[in-house]
Amino acid sequence: MSISIQLGRFLRELLVVGVMWGGPAASQEVSNWRDFEFHHCGRCKLQLTEVARLGDAVGPGLISVANPAVSWSKDVGYLVSALTSVQIFDDSGRFVRTLGRQGEGPGEFRGVIDAHLVDGSIVALDHPKRAWVVYDKGGGFVVERRYGLAHGPFVPVGGSRVVVIAVDRRPSVVGYPLHLVDVNVGTPSLHFGFSGTWLNTPYATTIVGSVTSRQGTVWWGTAASPRVEEWTLDNELVRSIEGNLPWFAEVTEDIDPTREEPSTLLKSIALDHEGHLWLSLETADPDWRDVPREVSGAEGAVVIPPDRWDDYLDTRLDIFDLNARRFLGSHIWDSQNVRLMDLDGEPAVSVLAYTETMVPQVVIYRVRPAPAP
Repeated sequence: MSISIQLGRFLRELLVVGVMWGGPAASQEVSNWRDFEFHHCGRCKLQLTEVARLGDAVGPGLISVANPAVSWSKDVGYLVSALTSVQIFDDSGRFVRTLGRQGEGPGEFRGVIDAHLVDGSIVALDHPKRAWVVYDKGGGFVVERRYGLAHGPFVPVGGSRVVVIAVDRRPSVVGYPLHLVDVNVGTPSLHFGFSGTWLNTPYATTIVGSVTSRQGTVWWGTAASPRVEEWTLDNELVRSIEGNLPWFAEVTEDIDPTREEPSTLLKSIALDHEGHLWLSLETADPDWRDVPREVSGAEGAVVIPPDRWDDYLDTRLDIFDLNARRFLGSHIWDSQNVRLMDLDGEPAVSVLAYTETMVPQVVIYRVRPAPAP
């Protein structure tokens, strides 16, 4: 059964039992991107400050994944999800140790999607296993617990609880993008975040979430739209921002890479302590037309070669003041290998870059809007 049929069936079941999803809750704050002020800023640029560089030229500290998930905590430093292991670097960027290895056994990994320090333990989500793999802060394996649903990035939300951001295909949970989990248990205790406004959109199952938010809430959206929602951990819709942005064109899933510009897609969300909302976007490189194409597969599909994706796609970061409803500025990286992350409770950015000798490194940046003129 296709995901669209499952979503449609789920929606009909909700209507039958009388669940109201079409309008906002009484306490919900609704705004629109058209209500934000853009013109005062012109081409405002964001200010970047480098914090650390992670990655050695050789050995176990080598960055081996093109766009790894990165997290930070004051107790262990940086955790880099390296597919079949988790690398630990200290605050200065020095490699400390590797957790796990490739395999099916306890403490081994088939594919790490994300890793964080949660309630004093290093917790990784292995997506082929659909399981939590838990280590202590010293690097010792503790336990593996079943998660059971589709994988996705996750965000710690206090104590031993995390929220996984993903859509699962099973009918009982298919409409829900957010899943509250106590990692001491493993399986979700609550599936939430369903508002019914996104079911028929392109990329409906490509869910993005917030790396930082207000305490007790999580933001989420779909890749094909800048519409975003903030939900409490007890399944109440608090706030939504609807509409479109001037640089976010209407998205379709079927792009002909020989003649059509790649779609702008939402990649991640964050909220800082000043009430500034961060949106990272995947967008077309200005020279996307010049990237060579190649024919792939038995059907002769025209595709972008894997080593040329950075020439085809860029990453754009935009920051908005939610209280003043103003656009504060943007920055564009000539790379698709850019992620938002939580750095001591505030949003930061990790970027895969290369040294002059072509050593891959993850560079961590603090980002701030430029001072007002």
